[in-house]
Amino acid sequence: MKLRGSRKWWALGAITLAVLAVGLDGTILNVALPTLASALHASESDLQWFTSGYALMLAAGMLPAGLLGD
Repeated sequence: MKLRGSRKWWALGAITLAVLAVGLDGTILNVALPTLASALHASESDLQWFTSGYALMLAAGMLPAGLLGD
């Protein structure tokens, strides 16, 4: 019974780390947006595409990572 409760905490820790990594990546991208805008001469619409595309690629990468984790 104690082993089962321990697994729940490990799973919660893994999910917390994954959410932290995704949130940190999003923050880093948001900090880099002004540099990207000036270097690539991007409009506000282009910057929205950058953030949406980045989040989509992270989500698409989570699916195979979940399968590998199982």
